[in-house]
Amino acid sequence: RFAVAALRGATMPAVSETSHVRWRDIPATLRNRPFRRYLMAVMIYNAPFFLSITYYQVYHLQVLGMRESFIGYMLAGYYVVKILSMSLVGRYADRVGARRALLCLGPAYVVFFTGYCLAGPGWIWPVVLAWLLAGFADAGYMVAMMGALYGSVPQVRSRPAFFAVYNLLLIGTYGIGALVAVPVLDALREVHVWIGPLGFGQFQVFFGAVALMMALCLWGAALLVKTGRTDG
Repeated sequence: RFAVAALRGATMPAVSETSHVRWRDIPATLRNRPFRRYLMAVMIYNAPFFLSITYYQVYHLQVLGMRESFIGYMLAGYYVVKILSMSLVGRYADRVGARRALLCLGPAYVVFFTGYCLAGPGWIWPVVLAWLLAGFADAGYMVAMMGALYGSVPQVRSRPAFFAVYNLLLIGTYGIGALVAVPVLDALREVHVWIGPLGFGQFQVFFGAVALMMALCLWGAALLVKTGRTDG
C-alpha cells in the first residue's frame, strides 16, 4: 500500500504512457507466425516449472526441514550468482542466439530438478547447489528469452498487445500448472521407490519425473527463430 502511494507522483516513461492495449488487436497476435512459435517455445520449455514451482517451499519446509533463514540465505546466493554471471552469460546468449543458448542451458535445469530428487531430510546440499546453478542458468535464460520475445514482435501499432498476450498466457499457465500438480502429488502420496540403498518418497519421485520432463521440454527452444551471430 505504501509503495503504491509513493509511486503516485512518479512520471511514466513516454513509451509506457502512450502504449495502450486494444482488445481488437489480440486475435492478430496469434496470427503472427514468429510470435506464435515463440509462445509455443516458452510454454514447452517452462512446462516443468509450471508444475513444480508452487511446491519448492513446501518441499523445503515440510520435507527437508530447512529453516526459513537458511532458505533466505540460499536464495540470496542464487541472486548473487545470477547478478555476477549476467554479463558473461548474456554476451554468450547474444552471440550464439536465443535458440542455441537455451538448448545449452537446458541441461542445467535438468540438474536443478535432479538436485531436488536427490535431496532429503539431513541432506539438503543438492538443493543448495541446484539453486546456485540455477542462478547461472537463469541469467542466460532472461537475456535469451527476452531477446527472442522482442525479436518475434513486429514493429506495428498493435505491438503492446503482443506483450499483453505473452504476460497473460504466462500467468495463466503457471496457475493451471499448480492446479494440475495437486492430483499428481496426491497420486504419489503413498509411492516409495528404492534404487539400491536410496529411497525416494512422494516429492523426490515428483521432482525426478519433472527432471525427466525437463530433459524433453528443453527441446522446445528449437521452435525459436534463429538469431545471433552464430546461431545455426
